[in-house]
Amino acid sequence: MGAGVVSIGTVYGYTLTKDEGWKLGKQFLQGAGIAVGSAFGGAKVLTMLMATTGIGYGTAVALDAGINGLAAYVIGKAAKEYFKHDRNLKLAQQKAAEAAQEKTKRK
Repeated sequence: MGAGVVSIGTVYGYTLTKDEGWKLGKQFLQGAGIAVGSAFGGAKVLTMLMATTGIGYGTAVALDAGINGLAAYVIGKAAKEYFKHDRNLKLAQQKAAEAAQEKTKRK
């Protein structure tokens, strides 16, 4: 998570440490909303239980990949807006929430 934020920052001319990138990534996810954070946490626990017990291992792996994909997408969108608009955290968190809603909306 942190390395992706650092890389996007570099593209926009900002230098960050991995620790700073990690902290920003967490702030972006918080901006996406409690519901998204809860879904990540709950699904991660479920994934670990399924993988540990061997029950539904394939499903657990797919679920974990989906969760991580969503997190990467949300953080990437937010980081791009954050650096594009002179490190505007409020705007980045708003974009994170929009990205999460966009990707989790039922069609």
